Amino acid sequence: MADFELAYPKTIRHENGGVKNLYKCDEDDNGDWSGGKKNIGALVGTIDGITAAEVMAALGKTHATITKDDVRYFPESKRKPIYKKKYWDGVLGDRIDDQQIAEKIYDEEVNAGNASIKQAQQIAGLPVTGKMSEATLQYINNPV
Repeated sequence: MADFELAYPKTIRHENGGVKNLYKCDEDDNGDWSGGKKNIGALVGTIDGITAAEVMAALGKTHATITKDDVRYFPESKRKPIYKKKYWDGVLGDRIDDQQIAEKIYDEEVNAGNASIKQAQQIAGLPVTGKMSEATLQYINNPV
């Protein structure tokens, strides 16, 4: 079975074009707002693709207490569990037999959403939902 601990450093090294700790704050980006939508909550930015709302939840902050510095200096130790839960667990990475395939799917999930899952579903002739299903997992682990 594939291992997140092996996949994470490879993907994070390439996230944001290889720039680590990339902080951005754009008022037109919904993810930069603590409420998840433009003009909802506080405009505090994102760090390495982790949204303001995710930082706020991880730190136990509220819209009134979260700051740009909370996001800018959000520790790596708190980022890693978000990547695992949001991306690796979302593609059922621990249940994929081949490490390289799991890493490719996980990396694609981080960078482009569920495109790789949709592609696997399409190739397998499965309903294209973009969500990892038992049938999709079966195909990935046992391609015909």
